[in-house]
Amino acid sequence: MMQKPETNNSARSTREVAIEKWVYGGRGLARLDGQVVFVPFVLPGLILAAIWASAWLRDLAGVGQRGRARATSAMVACFCVASLLIPATLTNLGLGSTSGSGGHLSARGMAFRPVGAGQLTAVARLCAAIGPDASVVILDRLTADQFAQATRGMCDTPTAVMDHPAPATVGTVVSGIERAGRRPVLLAQDQSELVPYGGVPEQVVNLLTTQDARTLTPPARPWLIQYTVWMSQPTTAVAGGTISTNTTVLEASG
Repeated sequence: MMQKPETNNSARSTREVAIEKWVYGGRGLARLDGQVVFVPFVLPGLILAAIWASAWLRDLAGVGQRGRARATSAMVACFCVASLLIPATLTNLGLGSTSGSGGHLSARGMAFRPVGAGQLTAVARLCAAIGPDASVVILDRLTADQFAQATRGMCDTPTAVMDHPAPATVGTVVSGIERAGRRPVLLAQDQSELVPYGGVPEQVVNLLTTQDARTLTPPARPWLIQYTVWMSQPTTAVAGGTISTNTTVLEASG
């Protein structure tokens, strides 16, 4: 499938790219000159184009003698509806057959597979581990992408993001949190990210679950995703970035 990539107002040139798969928001992922680009409105555009084409064919079939036109228009409409529903149904159900002499019809698509199992429990236990009167500092981008909004919205905890910062910078932030009368909490994907700040980091989230697949043409099946979060609670920030910590955690699992 060929689509035009996003362009800014200052660059009016148009380039054609091949959409490899769709991503969140209905955008298409493509590559241009070795870089990833996101093409907007791919899925909504396909749906609108299909509906428009169906309406056009129905109206075209309705031209002519009234009786025949009505029957032809109805038949074309039925075929158009089937052409829209059947591929979506087959993709969501993932219909197929098992191998062997006793093979039978199977459905292994997204329609019958739970997605994100255990996420609510893991987030609830993470919130309990963070506790009240806390301010969270996330030390890497991946953990921030996965949990920053959860800690702000579901844990109702102020959350800041620092992408692999220097220990001295973290010490300054921790001192500011303590001066504000709140309890600092550090979160990271790997245990090693918390080691420079003392204490014994503990794993508070370790969940293997599934997420929605993001493929454009083949039948979709859930993809596995691993969530891992380590936590420590520094209590005293010392000048120069060295932090003396006491760590208190609750174990969380999916």
